[in-house]
Amino acid sequence: VKQQLKEAAEKEATQKEAHQRELDAIKQEAQADKEKAAQQMADRNQKQLFWELQQACFGSWQDEVERAKSEKAKGAAKKELEDLKQQSLQSKQATAQRLAERNKKQYDDDLCRDTLVSWSKAIAG
Repeated sequence: VKQQLKEAAEKEATQKEAHQRELDAIKQEAQADKEKAAQQMADRNQKQLFWELQQACFGSWQDEVERAKSEKAKGAAKKELEDLKQQSLQSKQATAQRLAERNKKQYDDDLCRDTLVSWSKAIAG
């Protein structure tokens, strides 16, 4: 009977050890799965963060490009306006110069005519 009890106890101990090994293997597998899932989530979060950062930087860069284009266009428009103002001023100056020359010629012609008329009257008179 003792022998049977001893054998039963050994068999039970062997089964407990086998179950414990099985349980440990399942725990290790679950831990490995848990770590793998955590790593996948971390990778996904890192990719998402990288994507968001890239989008933010690209958006920022795109805004800077648009601002630079706008500034360039404003600068070009300002230069064009200055050029037009300068051309207008030059045109006005040239017109004023022509008018002044024409008025001086007219004055000289009028003075000459008046002088000739007065001399003619003086000679005739």
